[in-house]
This record gives sequence, C-alpha cells and structure tokens, in this order.
Amino acid sequence: MEQIKLSQIIKNNLRGNSGYYIMKFITGLEMSLDGYSTEHIVFPYSENLKIISYRSRKAPKTRENDFLIMPENVFAKLASDMENSGFYPSSVELEGEEGEYFRTSSSRTLISYDVIIKFLKNGFSFKSCTFRKDKTYFGVDRFSRIWSNDRDIISVLGELTAQYLSEALKNFYLNKGAETSIENVILRPYISDYSVSSEIVERLKLRLGKRRITLIKRFRNGDTLIYAYASDQSHRIEMIVRQNNMSLVSMNSTDLNTVIEMSEIVEKAGGVFVGIRSTLK
Repeated sequence: MEQIKLSQIIKNNLRGNSGYYIMKFITGLEMSLDGYSTEHIVFPYSENLKIISYRSRKAPKTRENDFLIMPENVFAKLASDMENSGFYPSSVELEGEEGEYFRTSSSRTLISYDVIIKFLKNGFSFKSCTFRKDKTYFGVDRFSRIWSNDRDIISVLGELTAQYLSEALKNFYLNKGAETSIENVILRPYISDYSVSSEIVERLKLRLGKRRITLIKRFRNGDTLIYAYASDQSHRIEMIVRQNNMSLVSMNSTDLNTVIEMSEIVEKAGGVFVGIRSTLK
C-alpha cells in the first residue's frame, strides 16, 4: 500500500489553526467504526497501520482494544526530533521494575534528554512525555497517541510518528509467517530469538513481576520454560531459555501488543534480538 501524505490531509480536515489536536495510531487490521462520528477522521497509512485523528477538542473515549503499544525506539526517535527542534521535556513518566515509577515535571526540576535516555537504558519503560517550546506543546504516550495545541506540529510530527511506527512494526509484524485475527490475536506461531546471558531468568522475573508469571519450569538439561502474561493479564506468551539462547513464542492468547511488550522486557533484561524465525502453515 502506498503511504499517504498525512500532513496535508490533517491540514485540510482539522478546523482552525489552534486548539487541542489528538491522533491515535492502531494496527491496520479491520476495526469497528461504530464508536466514531463525523468528529473523527479514520484512514489507512500503510498495510500495518491505521490513524485516527480527532477534529474535536473533547478527549476521545478510551478504546483499549484499538491501542497499539509504541515500540520504545519510536519514542526515542521522536524525542531526538523534539530536541533538535528546540523543544524541552516538560513532564515525563517512566515505569521501572516491579511497578517502580519515575514521574516528574519541569516545574519541579529541569528534565534533560540524557536523563530520560539513561533511565530507559537502565531498565525503565516509557509511559508518557510532553515537550514544550514557548506556548506550544507536543505529547506522546505508550499507547501510540500524540497530541498538541498546534495544527502544524501535529501534522508534521504525526507524519514522522507514522513513518517510525511503520518501520518499527516490520520487526514485529506478522507477514513473515504468523497471522492475526481481526481482534489482533496471533493465529499462527510468531517466534523471535534472542541471545541471552546466564542471569536472564532472574532479570526477567524482576522485570515481569510475580503476578505476570503463571509458570516457571526448569528441566534437568538446564532449559527453562516460562509462561507470562502481558501487563493487562489478558494475553500470554511462552519463553524458552536454552543455554545462551532464548525463544519468544506466541500462544493462542497472544496479541501483537504482547509481542512488542515482551520483546522489550527481554531486551531490558539483557537479551539481544537475533531475528524472527519463519513458521510454516
């Protein structure tokens, strides 16, 4: 599918030159439009991505099933773009191990980009961040939503976000063997492999937390099997550790967001992504 010129569509459809503009990025699968009205613009950006833009300043209702978790490397690219454009982080929310949180705003202390990146490299996960420059702000959160009070900013950064997400989804999306249903549940196995250290299981237990893990089994040959829930405990994934290798395998209850979330947890625990293993029909 040829990618559209997003910035021009936004400028043509959003009323006025100022307000509170919101965009949400979701998977490119079929979706119910019953909850949307003339105040919403819904359009495809690429084969794997759809975009919803809101004409109204009124905040949209939460639709959990439509959310796409933003891979952390996409946030890092957006943060770099904001820094190069002269914006500063005015508030940030990060999540650490076992529910540990880091929240702060520029009214309390100066937030530097280096501090945010250091927290992410040391095991914290991105939750949300707002950037400011004079009277203009731009926000982004973990669920692939962006917002701004400037139509030009939301147009340009919306286009960049769409590009970054489309590129990132190539590492996760399922055109290499797996398939998903309309509900985003993976129908055929998705298997990604990682190089891991001997301490990976203990680090994973810390990152996941006890409530997410449903089973840990150690075999006589040294292999370890882990079943773990995603953060909302509605989808599970299988992890198999063999010496210095680890496989992340989808289950019947696995969706795309779980794959993204668990992949990042493995990487923060010390795993190094090797590649996606092809699966046969």
